[in-house]
Amino acid sequence: QRSNGHNYMSSDKVRSMGERLRLDAARLAREMEERTRNAQTESGKRIGDRLHDIDFWRRELANEAGYMNAEMNQLTESKRVLEKALNETNNPLQIAQECLFEREKRQGIDLVHDNVERFLLE
Repeated sequence: QRSNGHNYMSSDKVRSMGERLRLDAARLAREMEERTRNAQTESGKRIGDRLHDIDFWRRELANEAGYMNAEMNQLTESKRVLEKALNETNNPLQIAQECLFEREKRQGIDLVHDNVERFLLE
């Protein structure tokens, strides 16, 4: 009987430890499930924030690219206008230079330094 009692106590002890182990495993499984769920929620939130940031900066870059294109177009137009104006000054400059050259050929009484010459030198 003693042996049966000892076996009974030993079996009860093993059963009790098994029950405790099973409960601990179930508790750990619940904790891990909760941690996983929280981590997924936090990751989802961070991914959503990141997507929002990326979309914001994509729009900002698109706006800046649009502004830069508009400015480049304005600069190109300004360059065209300035080049046209520069080309339009070539003919009057050439005429003024020819007039000065012809005035330098003058001799004697015809060689004068007057307002016309000063104007041509400007």
